[in-house]
Amino acid sequence: MVQPSAHFQDTVAALSENGALKVWSILVTIFGDLAQGEDEAITGPVLSAITERLGIKPEAQRVALHRLRKDGWIESRKDGRVSRYQLTPSGRAQSQAASPRIYQRTPTATAGWHALIAPPGAAADRHLTQDDLSAKGYVQIQPSVFLRAGPLRDAPCAFLPLASAGSAVPDWVLNAVAPDALVSAYTTFADTLDAIAPHLQEAAQWSSLERVAARVLILHGWRRLVLRHTGLTDSLFPDGWAGSRCRQLVFAALDTLGEPTVSPAVLTEPKVAAHI
Repeated sequence: MVQPSAHFQDTVAALSENGALKVWSILVTIFGDLAQGEDEAITGPVLSAITERLGIKPEAQRVALHRLRKDGWIESRKDGRVSRYQLTPSGRAQSQAASPRIYQRTPTATAGWHALIAPPGAAADRHLTQDDLSAKGYVQIQPSVFLRAGPLRDAPCAFLPLASAGSAVPDWVLNAVAPDALVSAYTTFADTLDAIAPHLQEAAQWSSLERVAARVLILHGWRRLVLRHTGLTDSLFPDGWAGSRCRQLVFAALDTLGEPTVSPAVLTEPKVAAHI
């Protein structure tokens, strides 16, 4: 295998230093980004080549693939001696549902906000209410209080609606929307993206495999953040929230790395290409 470039190695090290990578989660990112289409698949050698560049050991990848097959995320078939992996219909549906949040280049710009207060009910009913409202873009700020950006429309009849009428959002609400740990995580990731920006300027000299691997790590870090909360407008996050800065840096980095591909023909490492 051709030795990775120093700039690529520094990029991987910076993006991986905030904690051990969960291999199954990395694979979810890979398939969601590179093979989300119904007829798209990734061969075993190509998948191994990408994960090897990320420092993932073959045995760890095998365990993660087994878990994702067991969970119904991916399926595999043999094409001669080569395994081909693709998302199941269920995995594809979940990946497609998350994609608008992950790949949205501009933040939500909805004016105003409103809240809904749920009626008293059993614990099971409250859990169902939370799931239903979360799917509609609400975030829970108290056990029975749900917040969403934008004007109030079609509130469930049993709920007590409260419209903003142009008023500012209280600080305690902002802190409930984005706890300190989430604010800190965004700031850390934005700082990391700033730090690797000079390395990415050398990406034109990297192999296609290295560019794909770096893209995967950047998207993985972004996905893990943006899916941790409801997609609210920036005005509903507290001061110091680095979400908009993160978004700009993520897509600037992806533009620098170029369009991804898993075609064996573009993998420049001779030993990889020879086995595909």
